[in-house]
Amino acid sequence: MLKPAVVPGEDAGTIGLEDRASDGVGLLNWLDMRSAAELADLYRNAPESVSLEPLDYAGLCRGMSLVGFRRGFLAQWLRRRARSARFIWRGKRFKSVDAQLGYGINELLFVRRFRALRFQARIAQSIVDGRQCIAIDYNYTDNKNPWFQRPMYDELREVRDGLYMGPVTYRFPFGRRRVLCYFAVHVEMPRTEGAD
Repeated sequence: MLKPAVVPGEDAGTIGLEDRASDGVGLLNWLDMRSAAELADLYRNAPESVSLEPLDYAGLCRGMSLVGFRRGFLAQWLRRRARSARFIWRGKRFKSVDAQLGYGINELLFVRRFRALRFQARIAQSIVDGRQCIAIDYNYTDNKNPWFQRPMYDELREVRDGLYMGPVTYRFPFGRRRVLCYFAVHVEMPRTEGAD
């Protein structure tokens, strides 16, 4: 059982994580109430990643907490949109080659569902803190992504059993890379026969 990462200065009791619903929606809703700073602390305190194979069973996904927009009308509107069934980004689909390497694609919704923006996923050192993470790279060799997508680089770590979360970063002109927001993926592992 993975010990949940907690925000420094708070414990599981004050956060209420252990009392939240254990389903994907409940966990994503809990994360959605955290500020970008709290999500950054959760990410940094999460265990280092050793395998990306569980992401083959990625289920619910959600974008959250744009950096710099914690409160106010825009923050609330963006949070509602991200929860909406009509939000343009519907998630990511992963396929591991082995524990260290895999590939994937984003699911989008614009009039109809479709898949686009392929990526390579691998275990690598985080560009945020130097510890191991699952890196999601849109600028890998032989990619056919549009030019504006290639500077995107995401990371994930498991912050709770089955719940992966991390930053979305973008390299701006002159080499400056910034964290834009955070996103989460809930993994729905198949039940083994005889499981309770």
